[in-house]
Amino acid sequence: MSVQRTIGRRASMLRVAFALLFAGLLAGCNTTLHIEKPDPASGLYATQTTLKPADVRIEKKFDPTYTRMVYLKVDAETPNPQFVDFFVSALKDMHTFQTVTTKDDLEAIVIGRNLGSKVPSLSDLVGLNNLSKQIGPFLIVEPNAVFKGGYNWEGTLKAIDASTGQTVLLIKISAFNMAGLDEPLFHPMLNGFINWTRGQPVARVAPMTAQQANAAEP
Repeated sequence: MSVQRTIGRRASMLRVAFALLFAGLLAGCNTTLHIEKPDPASGLYATQTTLKPADVRIEKKFDPTYTRMVYLKVDAETPNPQFVDFFVSALKDMHTFQTVTTKDDLEAIVIGRNLGSKVPSLSDLVGLNNLSKQIGPFLIVEPNAVFKGGYNWEGTLKAIDASTGQTVLLIKISAFNMAGLDEPLFHPMLNGFINWTRGQPVARVAPMTAQQANAAEP
């Protein structure tokens, strides 16, 4: 076996090992990627963690045309099925979007409408923009969670207008994983996204206490 083939094989094994490690770290607790229904009254997910204004990096107005279709984009060569199912369920339970799609669904649209020559790829923003030109506007939602070492994680939730390629929402927060990631990481990001689709502030500012109000007075 050549040196190049040996190196390539080892690199491939390392990619698989890292993917399995990521999946194991995410799914290690039953409070991570556990599909739950939002509160029927508020439509939000149970969490004691609220987004701070600094967690919202980009916040543009939610366009009503986005409700036509949302595409869940998972930036991984081999997406964790539990991660995909968790966010597909959440997007459907919002009852905001007429259609919730994954890459398999978009591929079926391209094949079914014979758009292969006009949309040769769905792997990048250029390809998704080309698809938007053929089927109309839709929203791309890209969640991610990155292990930072120890018990520390960093989560992002990005929303992109497929027709323009512009990022219209970007949430980025950190969490300490002691008993799962749903409560401190995924639920706050989802709640911020839900507020955004309602035209409400993504990070709601808590009302001042009486002591804070008195201190603020001249």
